[in-house]
Amino acid sequence: MTTKEGSRPDDYPHLTSLFRSMKTQYDVVVIGSGYGAGVAASRMARAGKSVAVLELGWERRPGSFPRSLFQCFGDLNISGISRWRLPDKPTRLFQLILGDGQHALVARGVFLETDRETLQMSVWPSEIRNDTFVLRPYYSRAAEMLQPSPYPEDHPRLLKLEAIQTQAEWLGKAVSFYRTPLTTFFRRERNHVGVMMQENRGSGNESTGLDDGSKNTVATTYLTDAWNWGVEIFCGCEVRFIEQAPNQEGYVVYFAWHGRGRSAFGEEVKTQLFWVKAGVIYLERVVFPWGRRFGDNGDFASLKRLRSANFTHGGKEYVREWGHAGLWIQQRLQGRDREEVTVHPLGGANMSSTGTGRGGVTNHLGQVYKGHGNATHEGLVCCDASVIPTALGVNPMATITALAERSIDLISKKRQFFIDTDTPNGRLGVYSQPMVSRRVEHGFQKAAKVDQAPLSIGWQFSEVLDGHIYMQSNDLGSDACETLGRSSSCTMRMFLTIEICRRIDTFGLQYEGICTGTVACRGLSRGPMRVVDGRIRFFIPSEKQAESTALRYSLQLLSLEDISYKLEGYKEIDSTSAISIRGMWEATTKVNVHITRDDEMKVGAGVLRISWPSFRRQMRTFRTTFPFRFRLVPALVLFLAYFTLQLVVVFLRPFAPARKSRCSSHPPPGPKEQPCNITMLRTTDGVTVRLQEYEPLPDTNEAIKGEFLGSQPVLFIPGVTGNAAYSTFALPYLRCNMVDYFTARGCRCYVLTPRWGSNAKTSAQCTVYDCRLDIAAALQLF
Repeated sequence: MTTKEGSRPDDYPHLTSLFRSMKTQYDVVVIGSGYGAGVAASRMARAGKSVAVLELGWERRPGSFPRSLFQCFGDLNISGISRWRLPDKPTRLFQLILGDGQHALVARGVFLETDRETLQMSVWPSEIRNDTFVLRPYYSRAAEMLQPSPYPEDHPRLLKLEAIQTQAEWLGKAVSFYRTPLTTFFRRERNHVGVMMQENRGSGNESTGLDDGSKNTVATTYLTDAWNWGVEIFCGCEVRFIEQAPNQEGYVVYFAWHGRGRSAFGEEVKTQLFWVKAGVIYLERVVFPWGRRFGDNGDFASLKRLRSANFTHGGKEYVREWGHAGLWIQQRLQGRDREEVTVHPLGGANMSSTGTGRGGVTNHLGQVYKGHGNATHEGLVCCDASVIPTALGVNPMATITALAERSIDLISKKRQFFIDTDTPNGRLGVYSQPMVSRRVEHGFQKAAKVDQAPLSIGWQFSEVLDGHIYMQSNDLGSDACETLGRSSSCTMRMFLTIEICRRIDTFGLQYEGICTGTVACRGLSRGPMRVVDGRIRFFIPSEKQAESTALRYSLQLLSLEDISYKLEGYKEIDSTSAISIRGMWEATTKVNVHITRDDEMKVGAGVLRISWPSFRRQMRTFRTTFPFRFRLVPALVLFLAYFTLQLVVVFLRPFAPARKSRCSSHPPPGPKEQPCNITMLRTTDGVTVRLQEYEPLPDTNEAIKGEFLGSQPVLFIPGVTGNAAYSTFALPYLRCNMVDYFTARGCRCYVLTPRWGSNAKTSAQCTVYDCRLDIAAALQLF
């Protein structure tokens, strides 16, 4: 999308990282991507820490917001107890929460500081209420990043603004009226981070998603700055719970990944959880259900008839005169259900006013209390609107950002982190690369580099496999291990999302899948194991038998205990699937798996299967890996046609005509030269061995006229392995064997059959070292 002047409204980098590139451990994990989370990500990255941001929603850029009522309904989700039967889509833009609420996902961008009287209230911690100027420097830091400015006087008049000014005059507050600062650009220039911002066009969509690129949001400020300093941002990640690491060093964050198409499996998405380890966690919307004093910031929605006035520049009239109908409806409803609607929910994880866990959930820094005392989780920090203990009466964005700036600053000083806030980013555009990269590849992760991956066709799908494995280091087959695993109730579940790619290092049409997902098996780990590097190769020649093909899985797994496993699986499609629907279903839905450690020690084996309900859901999971384009459809059609053709070839193989031997353009090999003499030699230790002698051929072949070697003798000695006999060098079905080659060039050849090739009794009683006597006996004839 471009503006009338040809510039992009979203001329800043794409912030989202590929999910499969997520590491298993970071110094800091930030949950959410609001203003508090943006502050934490930006400042910790500038402190030199490896940071990951886990955001539930998808990245929204100017130009992608809904513009019509129909589009808005398509991006609406209702969660909680509701009579509206809508599917639960937690990644949509507009979230109507029935029950415990969360802050608005789209804000107006009003930058107002909280007044001193509010900060002096008793509900605030003493560190804030006793010094109301404590937030002043942090408000300045927030204003430096967000760059708020009032609506210019020389811009078109706003009827709504004039109406509010008129109301202020009626109330005798004309002196107090002023234009509030907005984080909106009214001229085209670069912001503090280095992103080119566009001029506001007065569309009035500041509360539903501004598409003109003029809104200076957390995405174009803190998050872009964090991205430039090496932060990895992962979307579609719904954090479910957090636990202390077993070694008490850091935390483990469990989250569900709402990858494209995975929702077809319903609750499987929320039960097969991913995890990531962190030293410090900054939270948004995770701990507020623990606390109390969840409020609406003094905002509420109501209807009341006032004096008529024009508040818009024309358009349809939506408010009509209904007489006394409103009063009649109000009397009949009688305040039914008494549900409160707000766009500025605050609190729930309030800062404690007493300095202990009895007075709130967090201390003045946002660190979560462990209990009713003053002990806190040092690395568990809440930095969003849920820590605010009371209604502010003004838009809370500035206060949320200032409190987050204060928490990060004080915690950094306490831990002796230096935050580099002086180094500028330079100019950042849509094609810019991060100034800092903290990606470190270790071991198997080196094989998972994105730039070495095969070429993606732009489509992916998901599958769920269930089965049993037997946890023993033995050589039993997969079917036997499945039976033993079922008897011991050792189950395994694998939930994979597979991105379809074309192999570019081979000839012809071949496909490969890059796997992302989890493998759950209680016998291997107490929690789900992450697939840190996974591949599936489609329809490769089978190693077991001819005229069969296989789908081969190769997954590198990492457990919560930091133990690495390798899972090898395959689907064997052979002649048993021919003219048999049941056999074909069995072959394409059964995966034989073998699990080993990094040291190649066998851990277990078994069978995983795709059930019929799971297969039906799998067929609904095909999605594009980026926004849909019609030009991607042929790529999917080609893959499905390739997949179907491979199965049809096996299914209809009995009807294929028998293969005939190929006619060679070369004449068949002629009769081979026979040995002129066979001598039975007796060695010094009494063992009899055979020596065959071949005479040189006449020098009549013009093709090798210049390669004549003379009549020198050549002794051939077979190796220890295989058939250690003279026939190794005089094979009759070769056009030119070794004896033919040298005799044609004038050499006299001797072929020795040593003692280990004579008979089984003799070879069992001798060693390789004894064969020196055989060679010595043969050399006596030269």
